[in-house]
Amino acid sequence: KMSLKRLITARPYLAYNAIALPLSMVALSSTPSVPSVSLLLAVLILQTTATLNRDPRQIIFLISTLALGSTFANLSASSTALSSPVSSLLISFVRGSVFSFIACIPLAMRWAITRQPSATVSPWFKTAAFPAVWALSWMLVTSRSPVGRIGSWTPLTGDEQYRWLREYTGFAGIDFVVAGWAEIQGSTDEDDGELHYNGHAPGEQQGLIGHLHNGAEEYGAIQHGAQQQQQGAALRRRSNSTPILAAMLFLLSVPSYLISPLPLPVHSESTTPLSVACVLPPHRSPDSPKTPLDLFILETKAVAPRAKIVLWPESAVSFRTSTERKEAVKLVQDTARNNKVWIGMSFEEPANNGLRGGDKEGGHRAKLLRNGMALVSPDPKEPVVFEYFKRNLVP
Repeated sequence: KMSLKRLITARPYLAYNAIALPLSMVALSSTPSVPSVSLLLAVLILQTTATLNRDPRQIIFLISTLALGSTFANLSASSTALSSPVSSLLISFVRGSVFSFIACIPLAMRWAITRQPSATVSPWFKTAAFPAVWALSWMLVTSRSPVGRIGSWTPLTGDEQYRWLREYTGFAGIDFVVAGWAEIQGSTDEDDGELHYNGHAPGEQQGLIGHLHNGAEEYGAIQHGAQQQQQGAALRRRSNSTPILAAMLFLLSVPSYLISPLPLPVHSESTTPLSVACVLPPHRSPDSPKTPLDLFILETKAVAPRAKIVLWPESAVSFRTSTERKEAVKLVQDTARNNKVWIGMSFEEPANNGLRGGDKEGGHRAKLLRNGMALVSPDPKEPVVFEYFKRNLVP
């Protein structure tokens, strides 16, 4: 009859997946927080260390568990995304599997790096490698992803102590901090690659959460003699690098107590007032002879005396061809010139009506719609300052 402790020791992947599933349901929601993602990563660090040493194929089981947790976390929103709930949940699971696979790549790289002897790889490199690779991975993925940061593991809440980093590093700085705290909590003895457990490498844990892992590995045997002395020296070097990383993360939180998160006053020596108005005309009745463009122009004229920039809401007007858009720009430009304002005209049009596109009928791109915005100026020499078309979605 196998006790619970022996079951965890013999099949650690079962215990870790049982812990990772509820944690992923919290951490991988639509608004992940720094503490939840950091705690999940710490558990995943321990899990990959304990299971990959025995059977690297367990990574597939781990990805499935994380994808399932992500699906449950977004169940209410994803179940109604499509006409069929089954299709919605299936797509949500596939999306979760893709991003879970991406998240497991830095974890697998960490496992490979920490298996190297300290004579080959320095303890500090082993400690700092995972936070750096984690931040770099998500920066590359989100910069190329057509949906931006949707689905990524970057926290959106709970980062008050490190929010000032966004101004200088973007979300990569937040990702580094999250992975850094996870590394501190999940760092283990076997990260020096010189301990052995039945031919593998788990041993006594040194991280904050790692102390909870000791019971699962108490049956491990450490070779004695000269090898034990080498292990002790490696562990001391490894133990010294972890507090250094913790001190760095603490220091990075200090500016949040010195820099005010509040915006600058409206009237001060370092600010220039700029009045902006957002227009939303009354609902158009079906029998009204006025088009949506006419209604937005009338509303723009009403607020123009009190603003320098007038913004229209997303997809305010729709165009079927580039010719329609050019004609609308002329009308809006006349309004901007007569009222001396800049107008942010938001519109929706077929995807083939870009700056280099034409009015071709048919084809796949002719059926796709895209959102755009043109900033129309009062200067007749430069009627359109710039055009922007949405490409990467953001949460």
